[in-house]
Amino acid sequence: MQISTSAFFRQNTDNIQELKTQTIKLQEEISTGKKVNIASDDPVAFSDLALLKARDARLTQYGRNIDVARQRLSLEESALNQATNIITRLHELSIQGANDTLTAADRKMMSTEVKGLSDSLYALANTADANGQPVFGGFQSNVAFEKTVDGAVVYKGDS
Repeated sequence: MQISTSAFFRQNTDNIQELKTQTIKLQEEISTGKKVNIASDDPVAFSDLALLKARDARLTQYGRNIDVARQRLSLEESALNQATNIITRLHELSIQGANDTLTAADRKMMSTEVKGLSDSLYALANTADANGQPVFGGFQSNVAFEKTVDGAVVYKGDS
């Protein structure tokens, strides 16, 4: 079977065109660093990549959530440690205040300290995280505790 000159040239031209297309595709892969750039390159691999990207996004969000939880727990622990120290001091003052040998000036000074400690305890109860959310009030309110007109403290957080 003889091959005509035009058929020979057409076949070589087609081969050169195919090589040119492959070269362009390889250059694109090299420049982007990706083997699959669009879904038509490899539909199965593109689908797998989409799933992996979604999983990666979820894992990244889980990591951020863990960091936020750790920061919040650290803040809570610090506030609770400070509250423990304040309550311990209040207990000491209550025992000391039961002593009959104290003068009125001593009792007034102790009263002032108790008021200050009470205010500090109230401030700790309304500790907020980096987002301004109360640590001990849940997620439905801007403040965990409020003082009423008569000085009583009322919980305003969610259940």
